[in-house]
Order: sequence, then structure tokens, then C-alpha cells
Amino acid sequence: GKSALAARLGAALGCPVFHMDHFFLPPALRTPARLARPGGNVHYERVLEQVILPFLAGAGVTYAPFDCHAGAFAQPLTFPPAPLGIVEGSYALHPALAGHYARTLFLTCSPAQQRRRLLTREGAERAEVGPRWGWGRGTRACPLCRTGRNYPEIL
Repeated sequence: GKSALAARLGAALGCPVFHMDHFFLPPALRTPARLARPGGNVHYERVLEQVILPFLAGAGVTYAPFDCHAGAFAQPLTFPPAPLGIVEGSYALHPALAGHYARTLFLTCSPAQQRRRLLTREGAERAEVGPRWGWGRGTRACPLCRTGRNYPEIL
């Protein structure tokens, strides 16, 4: 899926890949109002401050991924300055972030394929919880992907 393609592109182009899965919102910041908004479960402010703005300024990028399974931040990752970078994940299209990209690419697959990938990646127990969190709804249902200028150029 998205992560595999981003990894291949990053390797082929010699550029860093920044994963939006590293930026889920820590529990202390999860309010009902925040979680009610599309993309509210991603810490987009941290993505902007720690990844996008430093990267666009030509600086290196350092951030600590948030590990949802552990409920804590992992060891920091550091990336040197580079002329090209990839921000990977559906939440990369959050309105606070989408205007910073030179190009966007949006991938889609059938609901059945999404379900198979979810089961493989997360296991049966978490896969049952996934639909309540919005996983596997289908790309056309993603409100972040239908909003004006945030709509991807390539489908």
C-alpha cells in the first residue's frame, strides 16, 4: 500500500520518508471536540513544526514517533537536509498540511483489499476495532480528500 510505495520511492529517489502514523495524537491531547473533526486524531501541529517547516527551510528534521501500541514516544529519528521528501499517509492531506506540498498522490483499493491489509497489519483483534476508528471506509469517504485544493492531483 501507501507505506510500501513510499519506501520504494524514497529508496529510488534517495529521499527521506516521513510517516504520518508517527504523529497520532497522544491521549493527553485527545478531546471530544478534537476527535470529532476529520483528521483530529493526528498531531498535525507537530508534523508542521517538526517536519514540514524545517524541511522546507532546508534544515534537518528530528522528531520522536508516537507509538500508539506503547502509548509513548519512541526514540527520535533524524533526517539530514534533502532536496526532496515524502510525507506518507492519508492524514498528510490534512488542511493544515496539504498546502505545503509540491505534488500529491492518492492511492485507493477496494474495501475487501483494505480489510485484508488491515488484518495482516493489525491482527484480528485490532482489525475489528479499526472500522470504528474510520479504517477501511474507502478512500472516497475520506473528508480530508474531498476538500477543494487538498484534492490530490493524481489518483
